Amino acid sequence: MIKDREQLVITPRNLSRFGSVTIAEGQTEVDEEHVQMTLRYVPASAYKLNTKPHVAALDAGLLKFPLKLRSWQEGDWFVPLGMNGKKKISDFLIDKKIPANLKAKTLVLVSDQSIVWIAGHRLDNRFKVTEKTEQVLEISLKRTS
Repeated sequence: MIKDREQLVITPRNLSRFGSVTIAEGQTEVDEEHVQMTLRYVPASAYKLNTKPHVAALDAGLLKFPLKLRSWQEGDWFVPLGMNGKKKISDFLIDKKIPANLKAKTLVLVSDQSIVWIAGHRLDNRFKVTEKTEQVLEISLKRTS
């Protein structure tokens, strides 16, 4: 049980944290403990934007592989979609009023030390699809627990 703002939250104790998963260029699936991902490359001219929060559409040409999916860490920052300045992920999670018990389960996708996506929440503005994008990498994430 933890106190989160003005509420008491009871959750099962989970002693294991999500480690990390490395994603190679061209890989189309990731099936790890508690996480499933589908990756799909689509020419930008044929791509139809999916706005669901568990789906990320990224400019494939801006990514450096291998990508890494990991838990967020104190000090991590990104440039939220639609903004130009950077923001700490801890501040972003507070602003979004993410309950403390769910903050620890927040995952980030990383390309060459840069946060690309706070999985299920927000893309980084630097990796968004634009009119200059030639190929889109669409990533769908599913948490299995």
